[in-house]
Amino acid sequence: MKALKLLILTWVLLSCKKDAGIMPAELAGRWRMISRQVSENGIVQWKQIPESDTLYVFFSEHGEYVNSQGLLLPCGPTALKVNGEVREIDFHSAPLITPYLGLCADCPTWDLELQSTQLIIQKCSPDAKVKLIRE
Repeated sequence: MKALKLLILTWVLLSCKKDAGIMPAELAGRWRMISRQVSENGIVQWKQIPESDTLYVFFSEHGEYVNSQGLLLPCGPTALKVNGEVREIDFHSAPLITPYLGLCADCPTWDLELQSTQLIIQKCSPDAKVKLIRE
């Protein structure tokens, strides 16, 4: 009986670890930043980003923060908290070689609020949210 309990426990633990890296399919692709959250005079609001200042964010199918060519960007997270569920990133992409690696802030987990065509990213601070739409 102990052997059966141990086998079931091992199976459950391995199953959880395997699922932890699975990212929602709708996360992968190109996202355009449309606004950022700002606090003015104690009031938190969304400020639109002018089209002339448009920024794009890309995620691989594995949840990696990549550039438009699919190369792993420096300073990306090692885990994503997608709609409240923490998922470890299963890295597959080749890294982008850049001299700016020393300028990264330590922010290993990004919080994501993901809907089908909208994404809100909060990196290291609750005051640093950006809103993106799928392109």
